[in-house]
Amino acid sequence: MFKLWIRRRPNFVIIALPARRWALPYRLFFRFLLRLILRRLSRLYRRFFLFVFARLTKRLLQKFTTIRLIFFDRLV
Repeated sequence: MFKLWIRRRPNFVIIALPARRWALPYRLFFRFLLRLILRRLSRLYRRFFLFVFARLTKRLLQKFTTIRLIFFDRLV
């Protein structure tokens, strides 16, 4: 199992992807998407967005791949 770490404050994301060649576009796409959106969001909306994004993406992508998104809130 391949793990891609995307570190964001105040949250960090673990995206666990299968280490297969066809999974590479998924890794690049989600890394680009998270970077693009998190850069433009203010800190007030980041936690809410990450929570909703985790819920929706989990349900959609688990039907096609073994992608699992796990979001952790850092201790303040």
